Amino acid sequence: MPLLLQMDSPSNGKLKLNKPFRFENFWLTIAGFKDLIMDWRNKEPTTSDPASNLILKLPSLRSHLKAWNQSHVGNILLQKDKLLHRIDNLDVEEETRNLSSAEKEERIKMKEKLDTLLYQEETLWKQRAHIKWLRDGDQNTKLFHLWASNRKRKNLILDIYHQRVPILDNRQIHDCFREHFKQLLGNSEQPCITAN
Repeated sequence: MPLLLQMDSPSNGKLKLNKPFRFENFWLTIAGFKDLIMDWRNKEPTTSDPASNLILKLPSLRSHLKAWNQSHVGNILLQKDKLLHRIDNLDVEEETRNLSSAEKEERIKMKEKLDTLLYQEETLWKQRAHIKWLRDGDQNTKLFHLWASNRKRKNLILDIYHQRVPILDNRQIHDCFREHFKQLLGNSEQPCITAN
């Protein structure tokens, strides 16, 4: 049986692909971000189970962060380029005439903003490089295997202590972690939660 697939073409001739959601580490440095998270976190719970609430609330957090990013953050690379251009223009102007005190103050503020954007850009590229490295590796070369082995060693937990006493039995470790997270998250009324 033949299959007919029809796609409507957008007006500009380009297909718009939805980008996957990606938390950007540099958001943590932006004023108002923590307030946004606290507002989301303090919304009315829909169930009495904290873990279920978290699972139900996460999709709304993703949409809130996407909207906040578009309205408050924007494209930091483009902002950086525009700011550099404006600073360069003021520098060129200063070569031909003395800048007013307002222009000098503006340039100082722009340089401070540029420092912030450069830090955010550095954080962005570090995060992207890490993701690319994890996704693509290094074509299974010796370097990649050394890096992965070293990271595994660095992330290895050698000892577990509870109240300054080492725990060696797997069942005791399980119980210790369970009690710790039960205290953090509360006691679940539902023994098992699944997320799709």
